[in-house]
Amino acid sequence: MERLSDIEARIGSFAQLEDVIGVMRSLAASRVQQAQDALPAIRSYSDTIGTAIARAESVLPAQDQRARQRPGAIRGLILFCGEHGFCGPFNEKLIESVAGAPRGTELYIVGTRGAQLAQERKLAVVWSAPMATGIGMVTSVAHMVAEALYERFSRGGMANVTMVFARYASHGHSSIEREVLLPLDRGRFRRLLTTPAPLSNLAPGVLIDRLIGEYFFAQLVRGATESFASENAARVALTQSARHAIEERLQTLAGQRRQLRQQEITNEILEVIGGSEALAKTGRV
Repeated sequence: MERLSDIEARIGSFAQLEDVIGVMRSLAASRVQQAQDALPAIRSYSDTIGTAIARAESVLPAQDQRARQRPGAIRGLILFCGEHGFCGPFNEKLIESVAGAPRGTELYIVGTRGAQLAQERKLAVVWSAPMATGIGMVTSVAHMVAEALYERFSRGGMANVTMVFARYASHGHSSIEREVLLPLDRGRFRRLLTTPAPLSNLAPGVLIDRLIGEYFFAQLVRGATESFASENAARVALTQSARHAIEERLQTLAGQRRQLRQQEITNEILEVIGGSEALAKTGRV
């Protein structure tokens, strides 16, 4: 049977663990809010670039528009995972979503934890990089992905790029989204076109190339931010569950401590009574 000192030591350990879990939960919740605050501006910027592309294409000759839409043979797949663990099955679900990618797909993984899981499952990863651990690092992550893909584009053969990320919904839930970045869906831009094309000193083709690069980068920032929010939301949910489990364990230990204290008190009383009886018997002798 455990001693009272052992129970109290375990209570102290669980209390310290509860404090650590509380700090992790608060930090993760703060990161979710930061990402949610940043997303409206990111989406607005993407729409602004999309509108600019639509305006530039409105003055581009039809034959040039068709020439710009020829796909390449290699498919690029960008997967945004988490950098660390303690977020439940978040990374596993993302890896499972790309496990059946067709032959000829080049997999680019953002997130150390996701890259490790991909290697364990024998997936062919051509490039990987750490995921942002703070909202201020998201842009740097997008830059790294963009540079890796630009370098790949320079070697030719790739014009089809898909981005896979987790979009945060609510209460720790998220959905896995797949968005085609290249070739661009020009239909989604035309609906944004409400005014005539502006005057430009650049040729339409050059302008569109630069705008596409900016739009591509903006979408990478959005995907990374969405996944950053989802990862931390999953961590919030897991830490909340862990906290409840710790609280239940502490209640159980507190009950055991009360029982042991009561037993000690009872034993002390019995010892006092036993001692008094012994003294009384000794006095009678």
